[in-house]
Amino acid sequence: MGDPSLVGHPGVSAILSFLIATIAHIVCYAVNVKPEEKEKETDPSADIVPPNDNHTNENRDKLDTLYKKFTKIMEQDRLYLYSTLNTDIVASKLNTSNSTVTHLVNEHHKMSLREYINRKRIEYAKSLLVSHPNAMLDYIAGQSGFLNTATFSKNFQQFVGLPPRLWSMNQRYVNQYTPERKP
Repeated sequence: MGDPSLVGHPGVSAILSFLIATIAHIVCYAVNVKPEEKEKETDPSADIVPPNDNHTNENRDKLDTLYKKFTKIMEQDRLYLYSTLNTDIVASKLNTSNSTVTHLVNEHHKMSLREYINRKRIEYAKSLLVSHPNAMLDYIAGQSGFLNTATFSKNFQQFVGLPPRLWSMNQRYVNQYTPERKP
């Protein structure tokens, strides 16, 4: 049944956890993308983003509707957790062009889609680090949509200012030694 000395080895457990998480993300993504969405071509003439910010009311309504849909797929569906997520996939989900997606994110969040996705992933990772303080970093990275621990750690430090483990230890310390405030 395998080498008994490897069964409890943390490295083997970490690799298996990462592989299982990666396969689960791939399967979930494949299940959630409808075949008609895969084949659907975006009509470039339907691009509703004008070259400047002087939107007509009709275009503004379309952009607002698209942004609500964008928010739903990111917040409720947690699309940002898919490690292969990119502008093409988001545009396909919204049935619009890449430039419209880029415009929406930039207009509402003042950042690129990649930055937005990474920020959402880091926020999710922070919640995992708090709820699972002893979890391996590659597990946290995989569950948060990152393909590897190095990319996860680099992005975490960039957005939070501390490496993930140091931030996690700091959170445990703050939660343990901060007196509860009474109303």
